Amino acid sequence: MWELVDNSTNRLRFDTWSINGLIVYKEGATLLIEFYELYDCLNPQKKTLIKGDQYKEQLRFLKIGLNFLEKCVNGNFINFAICEYYNDTSFTQLSQMTMQSILNQNLDELKTYKKLHLRVYQVLEEFFKKHLELIFLRFDFGLILRLVNDLLLPGIRHEAFEIKSCALLTIDCLNEFIFNNLRKPSKK
Repeated sequence: MWELVDNSTNRLRFDTWSINGLIVYKEGATLLIEFYELYDCLNPQKKTLIKGDQYKEQLRFLKIGLNFLEKCVNGNFINFAICEYYNDTSFTQLSQMTMQSILNQNLDELKTYKKLHLRVYQVLEEFFKKHLELIFLRFDFGLILRLVNDLLLPGIRHEAFEIKSCALLTIDCLNEFIFNNLRKPSKK
């Protein structure tokens, strides 16, 4: 399934409005949502570590979910407006579960895994660049506030330039979106 969603080799030639691209995405999203529920990625702090290795028992599942969401967002094989057209909520549900999974991690421990910590900010940046309207239309406002307060604002104060840069660019996208919608509000 990873190879289908990744599609970096462009083996599958789907137009972005193709129903076939939607089917591939929906199957992948359904599997990832089941994956989140199976490994209880939404409540990792409630689980006790069996072998004592947080990465192997919790964070690698977060990494898989982040990579999957990033491939869907950057894959350009589906226009997510087609989900709205068919009244499909799989992208919204998957996005919310991924963001909730990030926020439910012990963020202080996540910082010790530098590559994964940076990956969280990179995925957030890409997601905010392309899907801010979805965030404001479908996400719970408390989730948006937690993303800003718990991830983006601390990211600005982080010592690593890459994380600081991603957090600032994400907040810039958010500010631009809010400013543009204050001038002329969206009909949605």
